[in-house]
Amino acid sequence: AEMAFKISLNLKPGLDDAVISLAKHYLKNKKPAPARALCEEFQKNERFSSRVAELITDIHTQNGNLDQAYEQMETLAGNFEPSIDLKLKMAL
Repeated sequence: AEMAFKISLNLKPGLDDAVISLAKHYLKNKKPAPARALCEEFQKNERFSSRVAELITDIHTQNGNLDQAYEQMETLAGNFEPSIDLKLKMAL
């Protein structure tokens, strides 16, 4: 499955669905570090995606990196009108 996701990324590097699918595959296999690195690389080199940003936030939160999770939420809020859900997460 990992190889298929990587091929998909090579064919359409700006497609956030492929990044999210591969990152979730890593998470399912208890590999949060490559999942986070993949998402962060996408955000840096391809384009900003709110879906990828939310996944990065979730990864940081699950690993107890709350400062980094909050930093990612601030980035998300800075690129879009923050939703009530995001405002609530940031308040907690």
